Amino acid sequence: MRRAGLLALCAAVATFSTALADERVAPTPKAIIYPGEPITDEMLEDKPFPMTDKTAATQFVSREGLIGKVARRTLLPGDMIAQ
Repeated sequence: MRRAGLLALCAAVATFSTALADERVAPTPKAIIYPGEPITDEMLEDKPFPMTDKTAATQFVSREGLIGKVARRTLLPGDMIAQ
């Protein structure tokens, strides 16, 4: 019984935290960007994501922070880019 109650509580917390997420726009790659490639404005497109303050602190949410940087890992199209 305790395990079922704990699982229900975890599901409720996950639903609540998702409800608190704002939808914000973040830059994502249009195509695969490989390690060592400099990131240009033409390589990026904006896409809306549900985002909490914690997510916004760990992901790039503006193009200005990305342009001119060099990719350290492979960046996939449509995925948010970690700082």
